[in-house]
Amino acid sequence: MTRCAFTLIEVMAVVVLVGLLAGAAALSLAGQARYRTTQDVIDTLQSVDRNARFAAMRLGGTTRIRYDLSNQQVYNETTDDTGSSTRSPAVAFPVEYRIDRVLVSDVSATSGASRSTTGRALDYGTIDIELSPAGRSTTYAVRLSHEENKHWLIFAGLTGQVTQTDDEKEVNNLFTMLASGRPDAD
Repeated sequence: MTRCAFTLIEVMAVVVLVGLLAGAAALSLAGQARYRTTQDVIDTLQSVDRNARFAAMRLGGTTRIRYDLSNQQVYNETTDDTGSSTRSPAVAFPVEYRIDRVLVSDVSATSGASRSTTGRALDYGTIDIELSPAGRSTTYAVRLSHEENKHWLIFAGLTGQVTQTDDEKEVNNLFTMLASGRPDAD
């Protein structure tokens, strides 16, 4: 006689194994959601800049990217020809990541920043990056800090192209050239 059914112990063993696998998968996914990679945060900053440039070109009004270092938030704000203002939802970053410095090459593009030999520098407060209706801005850089690592994102004003570097000296040299108005800095 052949056996056609499972015993209760066999069924319980399978249920326990499936439960363990599901628990391990849930813990793994929760860990990934909690700890974003540096590249995810960099991609978010690039997306904020890109969206602001598209909004400026599409709406034709005054558009700005606001970096609020005190609250660790970034958002876009667009004012159309009628004076109506639209603000994107603020992007907040995980606590282990901080935007701790913004450099801007053009004095007119900032608010609340101090003047230095590298243009405008902001270590706290808010700074606005103004965009033209053509989606162009001044060249600016954002320093993202995570533990002891610091990553610079340099946003080219005319094209919006983003360059990443970890070399603080390189960034300072670039913005010193931009602030001096040298022709090779364009």
